[in-house]
Amino acid sequence: MVTDFQVGEAAFGNPLSAGSITGPVTLVNDGVAAPDLNDACEALAPGSLAGQIALVNRGTCGFIVKVKNCQDAGALAVIVADNAAGCPPAGLGGVDGTITIPSVRVTLADGNALKLMVGLNVTLGTSGTLKAGADALGRMLMYTPNPFQGGSSVSHWDVSATPNLLMEPAINNNLSSSVDITLNQMADIGWLDPATPIQVAPGHIVAGNDGVRIEFYSGKALEGTWTSYRRVGLEEWATIGAPEVLGKGVLILKDSNVVPGGTYQYRLGAVDNTTGEQSYSEVVTVTVPVATTFALEGAVPNPAGRNLRVAYTLGGVSSSRIALYNVAGRMLKSVDLTGSGVGRKTIDLGDGMDLAAGTYFVKLQMGDKTLVKPVVVAN
Repeated sequence: MVTDFQVGEAAFGNPLSAGSITGPVTLVNDGVAAPDLNDACEALAPGSLAGQIALVNRGTCGFIVKVKNCQDAGALAVIVADNAAGCPPAGLGGVDGTITIPSVRVTLADGNALKLMVGLNVTLGTSGTLKAGADALGRMLMYTPNPFQGGSSVSHWDVSATPNLLMEPAINNNLSSSVDITLNQMADIGWLDPATPIQVAPGHIVAGNDGVRIEFYSGKALEGTWTSYRRVGLEEWATIGAPEVLGKGVLILKDSNVVPGGTYQYRLGAVDNTTGEQSYSEVVTVTVPVATTFALEGAVPNPAGRNLRVAYTLGGVSSSRIALYNVAGRMLKSVDLTGSGVGRKTIDLGDGMDLAAGTYFVKLQMGDKTLVKPVVVAN
C-alpha cells in the first residue's frame, strides 16, 4: 500500500525540486530523554544515520540545529513531525549554507503514522500532478480551519498554497507585487474592468537569456480564442502556442526558445468566438540581452548602515525573489522581483526596518537557482 503525505518544505538545504530521495525512515534517538528523546537537538554519532531518512520531533531547538545534527550523522533527508495539531503543514524557516540535504515538515497526525512505519522506505519529492494549495482536480482550496474563524474561513485561500497568495488569511512578508491568482477571484466576482477599451494592447515586456515574457491587455480575454505568434527577420509568422489568460483582462505571451542577442517580433491573434472574426495586436519587437548573468554582490557598501542597499544581477524572466534573514534563520523581509527586468540592480532591504548592528544573510532566488551571502550592518 502506498500512502502520500503532504509536506511543508524547508527554506534551506537542497529543494525537493532537485530530485526525489528514497530511503528507510528512522526515528532519531539523541540519547537525551529530557525534554524529548526524539528531537535531535543533541549531536548524533557520525554515520549513525547513514543512508537513512531521519524522523524527528519538532520543539526544544530550532530546525537548523535538528537538520544539521542529522546531516552530520549521515542522513539522506529529514522529516520534522509537528508537535501541535494542524493542517496543512507549514514550511521550515532558517538559513544555513552548510546544509545540503532536503528537509520537510509533516503534521502531527502524519508524523504519528510515520512512526508506525519505521524501517519502511519513504520517498521525498514533488508531485507531477498535484499543486500546493489545490485539490486532486486542480481546484483551489479555501481556508477552512477548525474551529471556524470569522472573517477568514472560506473567504480566503488555504495557507498550503506555495508561494503565498494575496488572499490568504494572514499578511505574509513574501507576497508578490502582483495580485497572483487573486486576479481570477476578482474577475469571478466582477471586480476586474477591461484594462483598455481596445481589443488587445501590449504592456509590460521582460527579456532575458531564458526567454521573453510580454503582457497583453484586453477587454475580451475570455471571449476569444487566442494564439501567440513569433517572427524572426523576414520569415513568416509562426505560432508558438496559446497565451496564458489571467482573470478577464490579462494575457501572457511566453517564449523560451530564444538566444542572447537575437531579435524577435511578437503579436497575439484572436478569433471572436461569437462572430468568428480574426484580429491581431500590434507587433512587439524584442532584442534579448547579451551576457546577462545571475549574481549576488551583497551590501554596497559593506558594512552597511541602516539603509541596507544590496546589489544583485538577474539574467532571465523566471520567477525571482530576494529575502533578508537574521542569524537565527528568521525571515525579516522578502521582495518579489519577478518581472523587474534583467541586469544589475540594487534594492534597499533596510527600508522601513530598524536593523540592529550585526550580521544578516541575503538570499537571492531565480527559478531553481539560489545564492546566499552574509552582510554586515554597522549602525
